[in-house]
Amino acid sequence: MRSLLVIPDFLADIYYHFKVPLFEFKEQRWVRKQFYHDAAFKALDKELLSGPNPYRMSYLFPYGETSLRTLYAMAQAVDLKPNDHFVDLGCGRGRAVFFLSQFFGCKATGIDLTPSFIKRAQALAHFHRARSVSFLCQDFLSYNFEKATCVYLYGSSYSQKTLQKLENQLLKLPSGSRIMTVSQPLSSIPYYASFEAAFAWGKGSLFFHRL
Repeated sequence: MRSLLVIPDFLADIYYHFKVPLFEFKEQRWVRKQFYHDAAFKALDKELLSGPNPYRMSYLFPYGETSLRTLYAMAQAVDLKPNDHFVDLGCGRGRAVFFLSQFFGCKATGIDLTPSFIKRAQALAHFHRARSVSFLCQDFLSYNFEKATCVYLYGSSYSQKTLQKLENQLLKLPSGSRIMTVSQPLSSIPYYASFEAAFAWGKGSLFFHRL
């Protein structure tokens, strides 16, 4: 019986050892084809990707920076516009913030608790003169949501207690604001649509809410 318990983890390790790099290779090839015609974004994105990857904890437990392909589909689904203010809760190195601001023309803010990620994102924003983006190193529960119109939460790694507190904060969003969550919908704010999207760890569900 002991050997039967070991085999699944061993197979999973092999699976992710090959799957994650292959996923990232295919996604980046798509990004280069679709978006690297924009010289400013190409330079910023290549520099961003050359730094440490906060999403590669191990091949056995990859957890995910949302791919630009998924973000692009998500932004189209919510009809992201230049007059929107997009907020990424748990932004990591900030790639989503830079990408959506550049190609959808919106104001974008990234929030994360890891100082090194925020400091580097701020430095890149300053160097590349990305004036429509901002990055904050703080607990997103303390963020003022009153001026946001579109919020993204990769909520798989947060406790139910944290998510409930966040939902109370999200109720302060302006009427008509959209909220996108991964893996599970919010409990107190109804969702109106959902679809499956690809992540490095596999397929996940995106849920779309509107106040």
